[in-house]
Amino acid sequence: LKEITVGANGTMFAVNKSDNTLAAFMDDEYIGKPAEEVGLKDRTLNLKEGKSAYVKVNGKLYFTSVSQTDDYYIGTLSPVLDITGETVLMTGIILLMTMLIIGILGIFVIRAINKNVIKSLGDMETTLEQISGGNSEVRMNVRTCREFDVLSDGFNGMLDSINAQIEETDRINASMESLLEDVFNTSQSINAYSAEMKSV
Repeated sequence: LKEITVGANGTMFAVNKSDNTLAAFMDDEYIGKPAEEVGLKDRTLNLKEGKSAYVKVNGKLYFTSVSQTDDYYIGTLSPVLDITGETVLMTGIILLMTMLIIGILGIFVIRAINKNVIKSLGDMETTLEQISGGNSEVRMNVRTCREFDVLSDGFNGMLDSINAQIEETDRINASMESLLEDVFNTSQSINAYSAEMKSV
């Protein structure tokens, strides 16, 4: 059994059930000696089928699982450093892949925000600057998403309403000017008539 490798550096062992002595072990000098001498105690040897445990064998920590036959306990010893080393490597690979995926998704999200939000806000700012500069004919036309569609339509409706009010005010002003001119002309006619009546 000691010739069989488990994982990278693990090995197998066998313990006689009759007297709990080592029948196969990584180090031949322990063959025939009590299993407890190397750290394989009864509770370790009597693990349930399919169960695993940590065990200290000759001062080193191993991960072990044990099966039973009629005459022997047969088990594996895998150095904990081998298992944890593989776990750390896999964890590192998974972490690296996760960070890479998050980075790629972040780039796509930033591009989408720049295209759909930042650029749209810039277009709105340009339109507002034109309006504040006196251009009442310009209209908001930002259509990158439903929210901006609603905002553009609402803003354009407000501008149309303001322009209609301005046109109505201009019409009223023109009517007032015409009325004032009529009043002025009427007063001039009255003055001329009064002067003519005085001279008669």
